[in-house]
Amino acid sequence: MPLHFDAIKDGDGVTILRDPWVLVVVVLLWGLVIFKYWHDRMRLRRLAAERLASYSSAFVLAAGDDDVLAEEGGELNKRQCFFYQPRPSRDDKIAGEEALSHTKRIRTWEGFRDRDKAAVPPDPHAHGVTYQRQFTTISRFVIYKSMQNGAMKQCVSFMLLNAAFAVTLSYILRTSQDFSDYTGTDFITEEAVLGNFQAASEVQSALLPLVCFILGLFINMKLTWYQGVITESWSIQGQLNDIALEMGCVLGRREGEEWLRMKYRLYRYLTAVHFLLYWRVDEHYASTTLRDLLDVHLITAREKQMLQNAPTGRNLILLWIGDLFQEASDKGAMSDYQLTQMFENLKKLRGSLDSFVKELTRVSPISYVQLVQLMIDCAMILTAPALTYTIGVQQTGRESWTVYFWPAFGSMLVSLFYQGGMRLITVMERPFGSDLDDLDSDWLLLSSERAIFGYLTDPYPTGVLAAEAGDEFKPLPSHNTYSTSRTPSDNPIINVSVIPAGETHPFMPGHAT
Repeated sequence: MPLHFDAIKDGDGVTILRDPWVLVVVVLLWGLVIFKYWHDRMRLRRLAAERLASYSSAFVLAAGDDDVLAEEGGELNKRQCFFYQPRPSRDDKIAGEEALSHTKRIRTWEGFRDRDKAAVPPDPHAHGVTYQRQFTTISRFVIYKSMQNGAMKQCVSFMLLNAAFAVTLSYILRTSQDFSDYTGTDFITEEAVLGNFQAASEVQSALLPLVCFILGLFINMKLTWYQGVITESWSIQGQLNDIALEMGCVLGRREGEEWLRMKYRLYRYLTAVHFLLYWRVDEHYASTTLRDLLDVHLITAREKQMLQNAPTGRNLILLWIGDLFQEASDKGAMSDYQLTQMFENLKKLRGSLDSFVKELTRVSPISYVQLVQLMIDCAMILTAPALTYTIGVQQTGRESWTVYFWPAFGSMLVSLFYQGGMRLITVMERPFGSDLDDLDSDWLLLSSERAIFGYLTDPYPTGVLAAEAGDEFKPLPSHNTYSTSRTPSDNPIINVSVIPAGETHPFMPGHAT
């Protein structure tokens, strides 16, 4: 049922202003939109200034002034589990030691040699550190609750803008005829307004399918790139772990402090080169310097000086690792074939590190981004008049109060989904930032360091060889050892003559499958 609102009329009963309260709402909405845009602009400037200050401080310290941020660097990095001890569990808490998270985790030689419990890198999962934000897709409440920190939150200003624009157009539609009658002009009649709104609706209907396709293609391209970054980071982590595993096998049974110190150096170098990979791409490490690596004993003072003078510190550490391989070979720890394989693995790691850093600098063509953003903006501008015409004329009618609500609500929803898609793309362009969907390099560093530490320090069991074993290591019956045969003549897969009587070969005629 139509609801008639109050109107301001002149002495002759001619309506001057219809729905004055709506005009107040329109003014407030536009004021809120302007304030929101101003607030977001100031927030972005403040964040940019803070990021620039952190990078500038890191540059000053890296240049050699070690005393500038000696204290400040620790405070800025106290949230990073890679540098600082995690808080103890409830069972391990000791009175007066509640602030262990402010204590740096030192990789000492003594802790590596004796494999102290405090020297073992912490398990990231045990302390709530994950590579990606963990959630379950079957929990609708969790998904909706997380929207307050996701990409959708960044669309509030654009949604308010579209809502204010839609309410303004609805007000023009309701007051157009009154304005024409009062002024006696045909410039803004109801028929003229409806005709323009209908034209906008037709254009929007033709534009939306193309916008959906282009935006969906853009999101798919960026999501594929984002998943590729995750895959490549896991691959690098695996290559580091493989090098530690191979060297742990080569040096595992060699006793003496000389070999143990060689493994300790490899542990430091692999962990340091992994950190340097994310040093400049993860904004959480913007204020970290080589002094922090020195404080936790990942590098020595001499190595720190060499890294400061090197064009690329990451490549210099790879050179040190290669020299360590050569040293182990010269001392008889590995054969020439093993040395060649280790160098091949090291070259593969170097290529993966360089490719990963370069991949993070890949951006979409600017012309393509301009096209997508322009199409979305045009579609959103046309959405408000199109919904005003469809809902206000064909559905509820011009005299109903819902002519204000539904066009504004619909414009907000459409802008949320389309502009939210663009914000999702901008979030994925910086995978190691501070957004909800960004990746936590702490998990990569901790889990990899924990694996490297284990490969290089875990003890070997005794009595494994058959010559040293007792009855508990007797070989299994021959019919269960087909796959473990080491010579071609004893392998039934190759030589069918060794198959026991009464049995058939899987590839022989008559074998039941």
